Order: sequence, then C-alpha cells, then structure tokens
Amino acid sequence: MLESVKLANHTYFPVLDNDSYLVGMLSLDNIREIIFEEGLEDIVVAGEICTRDKIIYVKEDDTLLTATERLGIKDLGALPVVKEQDGKLILRGLLRRGDIIMQYNKTVASMRVKDA
Repeated sequence: MLESVKLANHTYFPVLDNDSYLVGMLSLDNIREIIFEEGLEDIVVAGEICTRDKIIYVKEDDTLLTATERLGIKDLGALPVVKEQDGKLILRGLLRRGDIIMQYNKTVASMRVKDA
C-alpha cells in the first residue's frame, strides 16, 4: 500500500473489495498516523484505515457543479466517480479538483475565442 502511495501523483485513493466494489477512500491523512511507525507498513492494509462511512462520491451523470459542491463538503482533493448497481458502488474513475479547474479553464477559453 505505501509503495503505491509513494509512486502516485495524487493524494486520494479508492479502496476496493475483492469483488471490485468501492468500499472506502484512503487519503494521506489516513496513513499519516502509521507512516512513521516502524513495522506497521508490513501489517496494515488499506481497508483497515480508509474512510468507509459516508463516502462522498459522484455518479457518472452528475454535473461538474455537483462535483464541485461535494468536493467542498470536506475540502476534498478528489472524488470517486461511481456507477450504482444493486446498492453497491462500482468505481468508474477518480475526479480531481484540478480536473474540474482544467475543464473550467478550457470552457472559458473557448468562450473567449467565440466572442472575439
């Protein structure tokens, strides 16, 4: 787990069960407590320390406004994008705050070109 976090270019990680359903989210805040405790890196698994209750997510057809509002609930840096199936969450991707800002900037730039 720590090796994956170390190599990643983001700070939020979806945690999936054995059937590939989303069961939690792991952030650097979750692992901060254990990262410096010698010996724990080999015995702690993501499912034990991830946030499991009240996972904040967006569905594939939610708007970017909805995503922005949900990011703001807890000042999150990313949200899992999911499809709901039989009461379970299937991970479709990860939407980062930077992705929304990039799309916003592209939209504003294209509007300026049209107005010119």
